[in-house]
Amino acid sequence: FKNSELVSAIYRKVGTVDMWVNYVIASDKLLFPEFSYLDWNVSMEQLQSVAKTAISTKISPHTDLAAKFARRQAAKAQAIVDTELDAFTKLFAVDLPNIEAFKSNIIFSLESKLTDLFINKANTNGDIHLDSQGDGIKRQIWFALIKWTALNVIDAAVNSKKHIWCFDEPETHLYPRAQRDFFEIIQSVSKKNVQSLISTHSTVFIDRADFSKIAKFELDGGYSKFSHCTSTGDIYEALQIRNSDFLFYDKFIVVEGDTEEVLIPHLFKLYCGDSLANKGIQIINLGGKDSRVANKKILQELLKDFNKEKENVLYLFDNDVTFSMTGAEKAATDYLTVGKQDIEDSIHSDIWEALINEKMADIGIAITKQELDEIKHNLSSTTEMQSNQKFYPKLKSVLKGKLNDRDSNYKVDDRLPSKGKLSGNLLVGYCNDVGLVDPNILTTFDRLLA
Repeated sequence: FKNSELVSAIYRKVGTVDMWVNYVIASDKLLFPEFSYLDWNVSMEQLQSVAKTAISTKISPHTDLAAKFARRQAAKAQAIVDTELDAFTKLFAVDLPNIEAFKSNIIFSLESKLTDLFINKANTNGDIHLDSQGDGIKRQIWFALIKWTALNVIDAAVNSKKHIWCFDEPETHLYPRAQRDFFEIIQSVSKKNVQSLISTHSTVFIDRADFSKIAKFELDGGYSKFSHCTSTGDIYEALQIRNSDFLFYDKFIVVEGDTEEVLIPHLFKLYCGDSLANKGIQIINLGGKDSRVANKKILQELLKDFNKEKENVLYLFDNDVTFSMTGAEKAATDYLTVGKQDIEDSIHSDIWEALINEKMADIGIAITKQELDEIKHNLSSTTEMQSNQKFYPKLKSVLKGKLNDRDSNYKVDDRLPSKGKLSGNLLVGYCNDVGLVDPNILTTFDRLLA
């Protein structure tokens, strides 16, 4: 305790500086975790090391017993050595008056070691040394040994973190099913005494991981840029997109609801001849007007933690959304609007005319472009209207008014589905002329492609 106080006093007086030193691990070996860097370029030494780790929990009672026996024998041997050196001093060191005694320490080292690995194959006789096998066989055995080690750790119910495994792109030689099995094993063993770090591009691993435990590294001007998500809830439940969507896309277009989620990708491909995904753009649906505020907050927190800059995220809202946005929200959000009220009234009247007259032909009703323009003309672009007074419900109401029998109103509803993915898919079949696409939507595409 006195020495500890002296060292502490020196540190307080002089201070300390971080530096790298060579640390010789002797008796402290068990205090530090065992680090293993694992990839598919496996050597015999690695195979033997992992096999040894796998069986260590099983043979530890025997090695502990052998170690105790070795310590007892070492103590007896030490007593003999001390006696012999004392006799040597008395008999042969009389001419060395300054030498009072000779001493020596004796240590019996004990180490369990796997010397070789052999296999037996169905089409051969006798043992075959593993080192003589091809890379494919070695990798299969390598993967099996890792799983064996993991399962032994789980069975042993050891909770202290004693091993660190680093896997370099383990998906390279694994089929998707094997990737899923591998990840489940890693998750299980990480609850015991193995901490795992996985460097991967596999969406199988990423989409199954806890988002807060994923770190992203990317090069930025020759330097590694690190980002890490710290504030997440159940992202998939809220936004219906996977972990990998945030990591592997460069830009995001955020829309309010289901209609836009279906229609915007179609219009984008119509405009530039390629898909959003091929251009590194992901579309995110905020889940409708009622969920917009909460999901937008989740999204902003998530993108902030992953170093997604403001110019990489563009919002496309129905115009009626802006009536409920605060001034602060408008200033903090990079957005464009579409329609006088919503995206349906931004669809060109020529498109609606062709759609309606084809879908309603069998029940004997039709609509003119003039009637469609009149419905749009009566919409306000500055105040929010009741939902039944917006374009799509109003259009259906006008069509039902053309029927002679009110009990036949369901015929209109059957041909014009509810607003959302169904109506979006219906519109996709008629939006084939980029010249009829709303200019604000095209401006949104231009900004995403810039």
